[in-house]
Amino acid sequence: MRYRSPYTLFKKTLRSGKKIWYYYFYDERNVRRQFSTGCATKAQAEAVCLELYRSGSMVPTVQNPIALISIRQADSILSQNGLNGKVPLFLEFTENWFVYDKCEYIQKKLQYGYNLTRSYAYKRRMEIEVYILPFWGNYRLNEVTEELSEKWTARLKNENHLGNATINSVLKGFKTLLAYVYKKGITKTNMSNKVRLLKNNSRVHGSFTKNEVERLLDEKTVDRVWNGKILHYLFSLTASKTGMRIGEIQALRKEDLFSDHIEVRHGWSEQFGLQDTKNHKSRTVPISADLYEKLRRLSETQTEGDFIFSATGGKKPIHRTDIYERFKRSLREIGISDEGRNKRFITFHSWRHYVNSLLVNSGIPRSIVQSIICHVDDDAMTEHYTHVTLDDARRVLDVM
Repeated sequence: MRYRSPYTLFKKTLRSGKKIWYYYFYDERNVRRQFSTGCATKAQAEAVCLELYRSGSMVPTVQNPIALISIRQADSILSQNGLNGKVPLFLEFTENWFVYDKCEYIQKKLQYGYNLTRSYAYKRRMEIEVYILPFWGNYRLNEVTEELSEKWTARLKNENHLGNATINSVLKGFKTLLAYVYKKGITKTNMSNKVRLLKNNSRVHGSFTKNEVERLLDEKTVDRVWNGKILHYLFSLTASKTGMRIGEIQALRKEDLFSDHIEVRHGWSEQFGLQDTKNHKSRTVPISADLYEKLRRLSETQTEGDFIFSATGGKKPIHRTDIYERFKRSLREIGISDEGRNKRFITFHSWRHYVNSLLVNSGIPRSIVQSIICHVDDDAMTEHYTHVTLDDARRVLDVM
């Protein structure tokens, strides 16, 4: 005996342009009844209808009872398609995903010794709320397909105007979620394999010419180029002499400053304060006597706290937005327009590229350059195969 569904599914386009699946069936009085499933895909709509039928909310027609599927058949169809209510929607599952103190994944990682900071979790959580849930929220965890993934990726590129590197960051977070769902046995297939990363076409940060560096950091022109803002001038000077990241300079405290070196122990997050460095390791960066003296004098002006680069007496580091704005203004003062800066992709991070290029082109061994700059991708090589002493690292002072 052949059976058919007691309801009929059809797609309807709303005034907003959104397409939703509806269903209709005939009740016990043979009256046609029509309802919205609220679902954007047929698979979701099918699941809703079958669950309604199982619960008795969808009353069958008395005129054609043989044409109805049985509850056992409904259970079988739901189970075969993984739509039996045991697989939650993305919106449901991600309620606490990457919420630092509530996320099971983060707690497991911390338990096994991984370093996941609050700022990392915050960034990933924002990606979920801004980029993942608006598309995937009402899909079930096992409804990821290559076609849907490609459609979503195209939307990130064309509607959200994200670059490939940013899109890949979002995709990697999404793949992490899907892999964890599979590991937990929530889905029978590892849906992360349905998601493909894009080719990394990130722009390489521009660097400065020797002449531009001299004009930017000429102590005689601080009043004109930096509008007399000695704090901002010294911030860039420190970056140019050490290759430290902006957050690492923000986090610099009096206890990190020594007569011949800086101990880089922390980074600074505007949301969460002091954090580990990007690679979760400390490093020693040699400095000249001249830079030490300048930083020492600056630190003595911070009488209410320990942060050296502070506009609040040392209680809190200067905000990076303030650093960015003063940096861009100073670039304009030496003739680098906003258009030119964007075209060359010069940012504050360009100081790291400047230092790296200067050291490499001056013949400084790669192991020493790595110990100073500390590129995250090279940490394994540095940790296991080289050991650079402070005396070795002082070779860079002859260059910078």
